[in-house]
Amino acid sequence: MAGRADTGLRLARAAGLASILESQRWRDELFHRLAFAAGLALLLSAAFRRSGWFFDRDGHGFLALLAAFGLAAFLRGDPGGWRLTQGSRGGRLPLAAACCIGLALLYAARSLGSPVSVQGSVEEALRWLSFGSLALVLAAWQRKERRPESAVSAAAWALQGFSAFAAASSLAAWCGWIVGPDFMLRTADGRLSATGARLAGYLQYSNALGAFAAALLAWQWLVLARSGSPRLRRSAAWLAPPCLAVLLLSESRGALLALLAAAVPGLLLARRLSSRAEPGPGRRELRAERLRWLLAAWSSLPGAAALVALARFRERATEAALAQDAAVWLALLAASAAGAVWIERTMAASSERLSQPATAAAAGPAAVLHAGIRSAAVLLLGAAAALSLSRGGGWDRFDPAEPTSAATGASRLLLYRDGWAAARESWLLGYGARAWELLRGSFQSAPYAAGEVHSGYLDMLLTAGAPGLALLLALGAALLAAAGAKGALGAVPAASLLLHAAIDVDMCYGAYWLLLLVLSAAGASLAPPASAARTEGGDG
Repeated sequence: MAGRADTGLRLARAAGLASILESQRWRDELFHRLAFAAGLALLLSAAFRRSGWFFDRDGHGFLALLAAFGLAAFLRGDPGGWRLTQGSRGGRLPLAAACCIGLALLYAARSLGSPVSVQGSVEEALRWLSFGSLALVLAAWQRKERRPESAVSAAAWALQGFSAFAAASSLAAWCGWIVGPDFMLRTADGRLSATGARLAGYLQYSNALGAFAAALLAWQWLVLARSGSPRLRRSAAWLAPPCLAVLLLSESRGALLALLAAAVPGLLLARRLSSRAEPGPGRRELRAERLRWLLAAWSSLPGAAALVALARFRERATEAALAQDAAVWLALLAASAAGAVWIERTMAASSERLSQPATAAAAGPAAVLHAGIRSAAVLLLGAAAALSLSRGGGWDRFDPAEPTSAATGASRLLLYRDGWAAARESWLLGYGARAWELLRGSFQSAPYAAGEVHSGYLDMLLTAGAPGLALLLALGAALLAAAGAKGALGAVPAASLLLHAAIDVDMCYGAYWLLLLVLSAAGASLAPPASAARTEGGDG
């Protein structure tokens, strides 16, 4: 009997020790995840604050930091772990890293020839090397995790932290609490602004800020539709209205169109997958995810409308009203809270209905009335905003039939025509970095002062030739495949950025590529609702 008692005591002690070790391992893993998420959020926020890393002189610190971490991630990884296979976890991110490093080698080789700017080509090579380093770091982090959902929450929470900084700093710039060069565009020219003021924030360019806001907004909608973490969904409910408000205050037509052009195929592909799925829970979950995404977009409108109304009031207020900073701050906070509560209640009510079988989900009169009141309120807000814009004379900028609205498109087509003519003369090797800036006078067919060609893909053809464009397209495909690995809707945020870059200068911002890489990693981390619900405990 004594021997059995001793054996039982030893087993109990061993079990207790194992429990302590497991608890310590979990705490260490949680600390590492939080540290990694905080580091990514700080990196994105710092690059965003430094004019989006548009100028090479602002990025030397980022270059050194990312290169060091990328080298460490590569050296510490096992050689077999970097195979570019579709089935390996994070396999698409090493492919993206290979494309970035290939572009760095192209620019480095071009700098040894006779580029238009040797220094520009070297700086561009270093920049692409740093992007490849970040892709390696993200891939290594995803691969080393014991549980797939752990890496997901780190990238997702990093995006939430950056979204909060980007939205808050932009709204603060609108209110005059952050002052800097070109943070706001104020003009009486209806071709440039429908209301006389456009938000540019730290990026100092309204269209670029609109593209960032559109991608972050699509990410919040994805979290609301797919994430199994209540805390992550709650943060998205708080962040979706400010992101939409920043997008509207930027007045970027291209960003809105890019978001729409990315969302429609994503929703259609999700519908196609749901129609191919086997009847039962799988098909129902895919359809429910698509409906939740649309509902998240719909329910974000009231909070955003309130924030935009407060921002416009602040813009037109008298000097006495401008002195009431505390009141404006509290009003913005209250509008954000009200918008978050609206989204949470709307999503919760829809989740209850969508989780029920079709026979039990038939809405009663009270539910129909409740949904009708919500929809009428949103439509009324939209109609009031459109009426206010029309009375102010700003609707013409968004009317394709108006000559002032078509002026931007005509000027861009002129740039593209001249850029294509220049690219045909050196289509294989390109001219090296800063090609358009230094050579546009040689190909200019009409007077204009555009320092950029306003198309990232055409700019790559000009600077790195056909090989560079091929690598850029492969990089975009790899990032979309990574983001959409668990569903087409996961690729919508990254796709909106890639689409908008075709008509503007987004790719000139280093922060653009950092955000695109993190979005792709985070999109792959969010499992569809059926599997997310099973792993809710590990999302943090």
